[in-house]
Amino acid sequence: MKKIFGIVVLIFVVTALSLSFAKAQSKSKTTLIAKSKINQNYEKQLEEADVLYDKKKYKETFKIFDLLAKKGLAYAQFRLGVLYYVGQGVKKDYKEAVKWWKRAAEQGLCKGQNNLAVAYYEGHGVVQNYEEAVRWYTKAARQGDATAQVSLGFMYSKGKGVPQNYKEAIKWYTKAAEQGNTNAQGNLGFCYTKQ
Repeated sequence: MKKIFGIVVLIFVVTALSLSFAKAQSKSKTTLIAKSKINQNYEKQLEEADVLYDKKKYKETFKIFDLLAKKGLAYAQFRLGVLYYVGQGVKKDYKEAVKWWKRAAEQGLCKGQNNLAVAYYEGHGVVQNYEEAVRWYTKAARQGDATAQVSLGFMYSKGKGVPQNYKEAIKWYTKAAEQGNTNAQGNLGFCYTKQ
């Protein structure tokens, strides 16, 4: 009976939440850039770096993000961390990626916070630490980052870094699902069957 109820609730939630999907799609890179408190003088350089990245010119992209990251721009620090993490335009270096994500995260950039959390969860560039992962996922999730909300929901549903709590997992999965995140929508049904 609980499983049937969970499935019915999941269908209802997915249907209701799909209406808000279009709203989530309207968020753009501009929002991400704006949140990092960028000086207008650097916006053109950041856009240029993004264009170069899209053209797979990673070494040129690296040079721009490296320069701007060292000037303290959180978005550039986040992107530089990504380049180090995957080894694009520079040798792969998880510790260097974490260094830059931490700088971006400490400035409040949610994408930096989320990536730092992933590093702590995976143990890439840092000692694996689920509690630290939860701390950084929470910071990003509170800013509305759907990916972080799903990850935080997962941490609560599995009891990683926090006591297992399906009610808290449902809270975070719901927030992400309201933004159209399909992983969150699927995980909600599972959590409802566990309550």
